[in-house]
Amino acid sequence: MEPEFNGKLVGQNITVNSPRYAPEIYGPVLLDIIADGTGLEVPYTVLKGPSTDIWARCTAEFSGWIPNNISVQCGTLGTKMGVFKTDNILFQADGLVGCTVEIKVTPTLVGVYGSATFDSGYFVFKFDNLDKFNAQYGGQGDTAFDMKLDLQFGHKAEFRWPTADFPILRTLVPTDSPLSLIADATTGDFTMKGDIKMRGGEVFYIKRSFYIREGS
Repeated sequence: MEPEFNGKLVGQNITVNSPRYAPEIYGPVLLDIIADGTGLEVPYTVLKGPSTDIWARCTAEFSGWIPNNISVQCGTLGTKMGVFKTDNILFQADGLVGCTVEIKVTPTLVGVYGSATFDSGYFVFKFDNLDKFNAQYGGQGDTAFDMKLDLQFGHKAEFRWPTADFPILRTLVPTDSPLSLIADATTGDFTMKGDIKMRGGEVFYIKRSFYIREGS
């Protein structure tokens, strides 16, 4: 028989951040945690931050004493963007971002779904790590990664390649329509679909710089 819990726990002076993605501290806030049978819910809550305000809601279903199915829905409020900073297996980025996303976590899957805008700052896509990503998060691993994210770039979003510190290519890449980023949990494949326009920038090669006017 599954253990069941009923009641409400109130958390005070709760602060939230994600050190590897959103380093700013959001809160403090008063937080309700509601238990109903084998389910747990944190209702819609607004947290104020230095650069923007965010909203979040979380539900979890327990199997025994272990969370078996977790869903976190969150996003930025209004037009202000939040600080985003990461250096992971596929991306390095430092800039301002707005989003509406859902993160799902099960014992065998981590999923990210929704839409985001990278308004300004720089980002690097690590093409050399695609095979490593497929091996680590493909369907054969213990925990698969699944993603469907519509991504828009603002007029001050800069793409750098191959590294952020010593780029051969750097250019602004505003988008007219979102790119579709898809990671297939079954196969481990990662795909990116859409059109990007290059507006200005430079290519540095053999101690010489070549300037970019436009491209796609």
